[in-house]
Amino acid sequence: MKRDKTNSILLAFSLMRTRIRQFTCARIVHFLQEWVIGILRSMSLVRDQLRDLGREIVHQSGVTDPRNKAKLQQVPFSFCEM
Repeated sequence: MKRDKTNSILLAFSLMRTRIRQFTCARIVHFLQEWVIGILRSMSLVRDQLRDLGREIVHQSGVTDPRNKAKLQQVPFSFCEM
């Protein structure tokens, strides 16, 4: 009788420990998902701002010939490495 009670207590403890681990892992995964989503949103905003800035530069330059507009979009490779 005592052995059965001990086994059932150990089993209950083991199940509780497993559930705590699962809950902790789920919270960690949720946190990481939210963190990655935040980073991706920030990257998207920066990309949109750069696109809008480029469009504004082209618009303000007043260039009417499309062949000359393409020259404004070319950026030296060394500038991109900064």
